[in-house]
Amino acid sequence: MTASSPAWQVAVPTYRRPGLLQRALSSLLAQTEPRWQATVYDDSPDREARAVVESIGDARIRHVGNALRLGAAGNIDRCFGRERLQGPGLGLVLEDDNFLLPDFFAFAGEQMTRTGAWMALFNQRIWSDAEGMISEARTTRGAWFSDGWVSPFDLHASLLLFEGLSNGGIVWRLDGPGTLEVGRMVTYTSLHEFCRSLLVHEPFWFSSRALSVWTANSAAETARKGEVNRIITRGRQTITRTVLHWHGRAAVYQAARKCSEDGPRRQLVSTLLHAGFLGAAFAIDARMSIACLGTAAKGALSRALVADPCAAFVSTLAARQP
Repeated sequence: MTASSPAWQVAVPTYRRPGLLQRALSSLLAQTEPRWQATVYDDSPDREARAVVESIGDARIRHVGNALRLGAAGNIDRCFGRERLQGPGLGLVLEDDNFLLPDFFAFAGEQMTRTGAWMALFNQRIWSDAEGMISEARTTRGAWFSDGWVSPFDLHASLLLFEGLSNGGIVWRLDGPGTLEVGRMVTYTSLHEFCRSLLVHEPFWFSSRALSVWTANSAAETARKGEVNRIITRGRQTITRTVLHWHGRAAVYQAARKCSEDGPRRQLVSTLLHAGFLGAAFAIDARMSIACLGTAAKGALSRALVADPCAAFVSTLAARQP
């Protein structure tokens, strides 16, 4: 990085995972770019994270205990808020189970300076406790986005297939436009990246070089444990309906172009059927069977009987657009 490149401010949300937190903070200490500060936001009433921070003894890392328990979604989301990380500089949210490779700050900072992007999404390697570091052939976003500028349309279309943005890969200018904070209206961690993606209305930069690491936790260890599938599915219906309301079938065709295998294409058709878009689903796969119509019927039942966890958030989107 050059002398004019911005420094980094890192928010580290954590809850009762001191061993993983130690790994995350150690990856900050190993960065080749030393101009960073980190705040650990501890959501545990027992404050296990304080001992980790004190044992490291680096003045660039401070510990903040949440006065009230926020839950995983709330603690992660507030780290994207302007009152938590303030510019000038670059912001990053490093969840306690993720970590960085040593050149991440240097490379990402250079990319932000060179492109002038307000936000960038950086690809991530995958770590599994059972397998260790997964091959670079498999990353979190390399199969979906290509190096260069990504339009809001392309990002929103991707929500028909997966979460869009990945929290741990987002870098943004702290004095830039807009917000990446979803807010308290959505309390399910599994829906936050979908919702955060809907807040993006300007092109951003994507880099396929993966110098940060996402951990594939077991179901018992993930921040999403305990979340009810039918409620998450109901929220995804609203995400899908919002994308089609904004972009129409163009978003469907764009998502279909990303489906190089039958599995993702079937997933796309199922998503459309469950959200009530039979015509769009038929346009993707004209071979739909009676079983597919059953998926549409289940979706209609879900919309009738399950409370929508994204309704309040979606109602605010028009006011949030620049």
